[in-house]
Amino acid sequence: MKRENIFMEYKEFIELKNQNNEELESIISDVVVIFDSSALLTLYSYKKSTSLDILNVFNEKFRDRLYLPSHVKFEYDKNKETVRNKPLKKYDKLFIENEEPHYQKIVGEITKLRNQSKAVLKSVLGNFKTFKEEYHKQDKYPSISIDVLNQIEVILEKYIYDIKEINSEQTLSKVKKLLMTDVDLKKEELNEQLKNDELYEKIIKFFQIGKDYSFRKKLEIVFEGIKRYEALIPPGYKDAEKKDIDSLQAYGDLFVWKQVIEIGKELNKTCVFISDDIKEDWNDKNSKNKKEPRIELVQEFYEETKNKFFKYSLNDFVGIFLEKELKPKSTTEIIIQNIAEILKANIKELERDIYTGLRDMVLEEIEAPGDSDYYWELDEEYYDIESFDISSIVKNDEEVYCVKYIGLIKLYRSYLSYDYVGRDDDTKEELLSIANTMIYDGEISFEIIRKIRLDSENNIEEENNVEINLLTNNIKVNETHWEDNQEEEWEDDYI
Repeated sequence: MKRENIFMEYKEFIELKNQNNEELESIISDVVVIFDSSALLTLYSYKKSTSLDILNVFNEKFRDRLYLPSHVKFEYDKNKETVRNKPLKKYDKLFIENEEPHYQKIVGEITKLRNQSKAVLKSVLGNFKTFKEEYHKQDKYPSISIDVLNQIEVILEKYIYDIKEINSEQTLSKVKKLLMTDVDLKKEELNEQLKNDELYEKIIKFFQIGKDYSFRKKLEIVFEGIKRYEALIPPGYKDAEKKDIDSLQAYGDLFVWKQVIEIGKELNKTCVFISDDIKEDWNDKNSKNKKEPRIELVQEFYEETKNKFFKYSLNDFVGIFLEKELKPKSTTEIIIQNIAEILKANIKELERDIYTGLRDMVLEEIEAPGDSDYYWELDEEYYDIESFDISSIVKNDEEVYCVKYIGLIKLYRSYLSYDYVGRDDDTKEELLSIANTMIYDGEISFEIIRKIRLDSENNIEEENNVEINLLTNNIKVNETHWEDNQEEEWEDDYI
């Protein structure tokens, strides 16, 4: 009886580990392309014309070599309606308070400006009245001529009238009406697209769909999966953290993987797996772009099929191998989507890089207790980047992409300051008041601007330094003087 060879030659292992785009390019006319449900669902995030263009190019390039494992089709059917309706739900939430933060902030700022302007206008009139009373007497100096005072009063009254004429409610109504008109049109377009799912029709037409497993076969895979997940052998073990480990659903990725292997074995071909799954049980997080397949998957596929296994995200594969076949508009949209994926994967790293510089800028925006205090000290502090995400990506004429991020900072700082009130008669030591308090509390929005380009390997290259701008400052200052507190205490004692 011939003994099974359980060892892999080191040379074979290194070749598997070092497989690259150039190697795939050389054999691409003979590979099988297998889609995951995550990649199919990504197509719904593009404009319909771009998605159809992508599917048509895949079909032209890999005709009769496009495959869907049966469990991929199951996951796709289960989730596609939710994904397709996602933009509609976002439109519906646009005018609901606390659902769309940016629009609600516009409403909040306009309302705040209206309320603040009333107090400011009252203050302007009061201060001018006091000023006029002090300088209107013409029989002694200092005085200001009645004619000049009257002219100033006319100017201020006109200014106040103009401010009052700005109707914030009317402004909000106009903004909302414009938005609602456009949103209604967009929802009509989306609803029309939802009636006829052309993407689904293309997928059914272009892809060969595998057969489902029997229940007995699924149980066999589950028993194997229990051991694999305990040993953190990919793929699928990350699903056990968020799904019921006792249900078949937790082993969905493993079902897909087994079916991918079967397709490779049956056709005896190298397989390219198109998947937008970013979890570590599929992707090598230590690789250069953090998207390369885990070496365990590459090795297992080779041992089972004697062929190679490649894995790409949809955007990466299209950008590297199919870009020339796509229409220019589709290409630009895909590149922008690809940039967004890369940048979102590294957004925490950017947040750490800007943290200190951004904090310094924010602190320059607020003033510490004034020079009139004898000395002051920071008592308590809270500073945190509450939200931070990509706002827009725009391409210019030089293959450079301008990326804007919008973020929000929560800030709380309390100071204690002390007034000099004299010296002790006996010890001559300085005597200080009880603490004055000054509290800064609120939020500041900010903007990050980067100019980048993609190299041939889809790696990000910075064109210049990151630009940081502070936008709106909603920090409120509350100052309490020790004498005010003392007077309140005296009044309480007297009562």
